[in-house]
Amino acid sequence: MKMLNFRVLILMFLFVSALFAQGCGCGNNRHYIKGRELYRDKDLAGAIEELKLAHKQQPKNAEIMSFIGKVYFENKDYDGALEMYGKELQLVPGDIQAHFNIAKVYKEKGDGALALEHFNKVVEINPRGKLAGEAQKLIPECSNLKPRPGAADAADGGTNGTQASSGSQNKQGQSKKKATDF
Repeated sequence: MKMLNFRVLILMFLFVSALFAQGCGCGNNRHYIKGRELYRDKDLAGAIEELKLAHKQQPKNAEIMSFIGKVYFENKDYDGALEMYGKELQLVPGDIQAHFNIAKVYKEKGDGALALEHFNKVVEINPRGKLAGEAQKLIPECSNLKPRPGAADAADGGTNGTQASSGSQNKQGQSKKKATDF
């Protein structure tokens, strides 16, 4: 019996060691932790820099993408927020929170049509969920919005690899994308 308990203990130790060696989640990413601390201290620029480094270390981590999008949004960098939420949506296509966040960005940009598209997707994914309830409260506000200049050609963060038909380009000469392309 003692030998069996010892074996179980050894196996548990090896399993936990393997988890930490692989790096599970964001907890071991010091840039992510530092970025959250800077965000908490209201240093949005510093938080963005640390979070970009965290994203570089873990480019397929949806939690990091979402948090970078949140910081961009709060810093009123709506195109940056759309880019990160779009990448998150590429990684997790049915992510209801990403759709909700994208809708909020488009609402802030004044693009009611794209905001409605994503708010409706939130309701479609989980009609009885908390986010669906919040989306339904915001939907009426979107129908009165007029797109701000350039809002129709705003980047969707890569939710689809196709280019907008307008062929508009950003400062780097790269074609912009629309959220309606996915």
